Amino acid sequence: MNATGFINSRRDLWVMRLYYLIWLGGGGSIGPFMNLFLVRQNLSGTQIGLMVALGSAAALVAAPFWTRLSAQNSRPLRLLQISLVLLALANLLMVSQSVFLVLTVVFILRVLVSAGITPLSDSLAVRVSEAAGAGFGSIRVWGSLGWAFFVLGTGALVERAGIQITFWVHAAALSGAALLLFGLRPAGAARTERKTSLPWRQVAGTMLRSPVLVGLGVMLCINGLANNGVGQFENVYLDQLGARESIIGVANMVGSVIELPGMLWADSLLRKRNPGTLLLVSVVMTGLLRGLVFFWPSVETIILARAITGISFSFYTIALIKTICGEAPAEGTATALAIFTVTLPSLINILGTPLAGMAFDAVGAHWLYLVALVGYLLGSAALGLGLWKRRQQKQEVIPA
Repeated sequence: MNATGFINSRRDLWVMRLYYLIWLGGGGSIGPFMNLFLVRQNLSGTQIGLMVALGSAAALVAAPFWTRLSAQNSRPLRLLQISLVLLALANLLMVSQSVFLVLTVVFILRVLVSAGITPLSDSLAVRVSEAAGAGFGSIRVWGSLGWAFFVLGTGALVERAGIQITFWVHAAALSGAALLLFGLRPAGAARTERKTSLPWRQVAGTMLRSPVLVGLGVMLCINGLANNGVGQFENVYLDQLGARESIIGVANMVGSVIELPGMLWADSLLRKRNPGTLLLVSVVMTGLLRGLVFFWPSVETIILARAITGISFSFYTIALIKTICGEAPAEGTATALAIFTVTLPSLINILGTPLAGMAFDAVGAHWLYLVALVGYLLGSAALGLGLWKRRQQKQEVIPA
């Protein structure tokens, strides 16, 4: 047993890689098609925005509940497995609904049972990768590989069996991921989770003293509000531009293929560079790609932008996790990840998704890209300021 709480074996590393392949990759069977499903259930952009906002409000309660419950439980891996299975069941419940009120209730239920999955999984993956002497990207890249497989296959299935098939495929993937976690050694994980738990308020207070994390938080707020419309309605925009379901599947797959070398490249860059700098580069790149689609809108341009985004997203994903883990207290890593990957985005979505839905109804999807471009540039300035302040602090403590 080492400091991470895991036996240093390749077996644990491969279990986590396969877990990401099925769990995160399986999200490709439903993520790109969820809003398309809701639009085809005759929901307006405003209704979809309201639904997502209510789900985000539910996540504010659910995320701290799952992380606290995991920290206090002697077998936290079992809680992760339970949440995966509950999400699978919620998918099967949602697939047969068409009434807005019922869809909203089931959507909120999905959020309540799944809010802790991402921070708990990422925290677990970081510890396993450190125990095996590997980079987090060597695990996360398998999620991109799985995403490419699932999104392309599901796009073809939708054309033949209808969009409801996405919920069944995702439920099967979640169930398989839950079973894979039996392959990990839970005793070490449980001991680590119990040792490394700090209250939310204490973790948040520590993070507020970090200029990098403050800048990151401001950046996430600006980017989240500005990019909300594109995030919600880009696949709908592709549909409006005449793309078939299989083409939408390709559009959502192409970036994940580029992520395969991108994630490993990010791991390599982070051995020599500050993760905050790489994070800043990724934000600027993504903003420029939003501008590309705004000035030259077409199915082909969106697919090209998605492909290049595979690189910027790889940098962003790996650098974000490394930045949070490097700046947050070691005893509250899972809590810090939950704050930045669930709580803060949920707060943003409460405001951003209804506004984005109304904007989509009012002006259409095209102008949402200009809003995203401006937001990404402003967000990069906020993050850059936080990184500059951190460098200034380091210079001040260097003895003369």
